[in-house]
Amino acid sequence: MVMAIVGSLWVTYFVRSAILLRTALTDLIFKKATVMSSKARLGYPDSKVFNLMSTDAARIEISLGGLLFLLAIPFGTLVTVAMLWYLIGPSSLLGAFVLMVSNPAQAWAMAKLQTIRERASKLTDSRIFAMTEILQAVKVIKFYAWEKR
Repeated sequence: MVMAIVGSLWVTYFVRSAILLRTALTDLIFKKATVMSSKARLGYPDSKVFNLMSTDAARIEISLGGLLFLLAIPFGTLVTVAMLWYLIGPSSLLGAFVLMVSNPAQAWAMAKLQTIRERASKLTDSRIFAMTEILQAVKVIKFYAWEKR
């Protein structure tokens, strides 16, 4: 009961902190984007700024949530192995060994997933850039009234 309450408070604290961090990052990026010079805008077009505000800030928020698991999983694993040792004896160490051996395979899979995420982020940047350019062109057409009435 106490563990459930403490765990719930812990998760609530981390989720709230992650949301506040994402909000602060989005605010800082927006403030910086509004005061950038035109030369700086060449390196950071609207599409890249938008991607920073949405995708990258969300990744940081998610990684803060993962920090909770980084701290909790080793403790939970030790408690589980200790309880298994108490219940079934030394054969519980086989399960712990399999768990430790499977970690490198999981790390390899996560590294592959990271490269896929990076490619997806680049595609998202290019898509947002293309849509921004199309919308800018429509604004120019509207501004110069090049459309037929």
